[in-house]
Amino acid sequence: MIDKTRMTVLSFFKGIIKIIPNHNMELSRFKGATLDILYPKERVCAVCANKIDKTAILGVCAWCIKLLPLITGSFCGKCGKPKKGEAEHCMECDGIQNYFEQALSVFEYTASVQRLIYRFKYSGEQYLSHVLGGFLANRLKEQQDWDYNALVAVPLHRKRQRERGFNQSALLASEVSMRMDVPVLRDVLVRTKETAVQAGLGRQERFANLRQAFVVNDKTVIEGKRVVLVDDIFTTGSTVNECSRILIEAGAEKVYVLTVATGRPK
Repeated sequence: MIDKTRMTVLSFFKGIIKIIPNHNMELSRFKGATLDILYPKERVCAVCANKIDKTAILGVCAWCIKLLPLITGSFCGKCGKPKKGEAEHCMECDGIQNYFEQALSVFEYTASVQRLIYRFKYSGEQYLSHVLGGFLANRLKEQQDWDYNALVAVPLHRKRQRERGFNQSALLASEVSMRMDVPVLRDVLVRTKETAVQAGLGRQERFANLRQAFVVNDKTVIEGKRVVLVDDIFTTGSTVNECSRILIEAGAEKVYVLTVATGRPK
C-alpha cells in the first residue's frame, strides 16, 4: 500500500509538469519535493540514532557516513567484491558461469551494515528502504557504462513474503525507480519454490537449493529488456545468478546486479 502511494504521488507530479506551460522546474526538483513529503527529514541518524540536521545525507549523520564501509577501492570486475591485486576478476569468479554482466554493491557486509539490514528486514523499520535505496540509486548513477532500461527485484516466495509482510528487494527497487526514473517490472520474476535458507550452505549446495526456484510468468514483458536486478545482499551470488539465468532465457538482453552489501572474496 505504501509503495503504491509513493508511485501515485510521483505520477501526479509528472502530470503537473506536462500541463504547466513554460515551467521552470525540472522533473528532478519535483521528485525531490515528492520524496521530502513522503519521507520527512529524520531527526536522528538511521545508523547511530544521534540527532542530525537537514544536511545529513540520506538520513545518515556525517560521522556515520565516514564510518560506513563504502566500496570505493579496487573490486572484482564481475561480482563487485572488494579485492587486492591487479587481476580483473577475483578467484571466486574463476570457473563460474555468471549470467549477469556485472554485479556491484554499495557497502562491505561488515557488522554495522549487517545490523542496518537486519533492522530493515526483521525489526519493522521499513523506512530504511529510503536510506538504503538512496545509496543504491547513487551507486547506479556512478555506473555510467551500464546500459539498462528496467529494474527487477529478486522475489521472495509468497509464504515468506506473507510472514515478513513485504519483500525488502521490492522496496529497494521502488526507491531506485523513483530516484532514477527507471520502471520496475513487477511480479514478472516469481519464486515458485520455497527453498531452504541459504545461510550456512556452500556454493554448490546453494546452486542446488535454487534449482527450478524461479520462473518468468510473462516473457513478453522481459523480451529485449536490459535489466538491473536488485537485492539486499550478495554472498556467493548464487541467487542473483540463477535469477539472471532465468531472465536471460526468457529473452532479457542483459542483466546487471545491484545490491546493498557484499563480503570480501575468500
